[in-house]
Amino acid sequence: MLETMIRQICSVVVLVEDKWTEINRYVNDLLSEDATILQGDEFVQLLFENDSFSRSRKYFWILACLKDFENVIEHAENYWREFKESYLHPYKESISNIGRDVEEIDASIASLKRIRMGFGATREEVKMLRDGVSLS
Repeated sequence: MLETMIRQICSVVVLVEDKWTEINRYVNDLLSEDATILQGDEFVQLLFENDSFSRSRKYFWILACLKDFENVIEHAENYWREFKESYLHPYKESISNIGRDVEEIDASIASLKRIRMGFGATREEVKMLRDGVSLS
């Protein structure tokens, strides 16, 4: 039963990692749209809002999302750690046949942690962009 559960967890965690990677790319793409116009006179236009598009609203939206994203990923990391401590460590000797799946889950969780930390760094960058926009 534990083997089946670990296999299912493994397949789900790998899928979740892929989806968070896609979300990370999407957020970075949204922000890179802004970076491409940071040249010359176009930079001055960045500092002022226009009626058709609100850059600061986008920044506030991204900030809220990134904080939520970080929390969700952190919960997943904690759930996996608690699961390992509660279900795997007591049976460490008798579950050697699931070691590869556990290693794959650990690798995906480590990747999720890097994504979460990247979201935190991006959040700080967006705060600076937002503050620059709102000061103008």
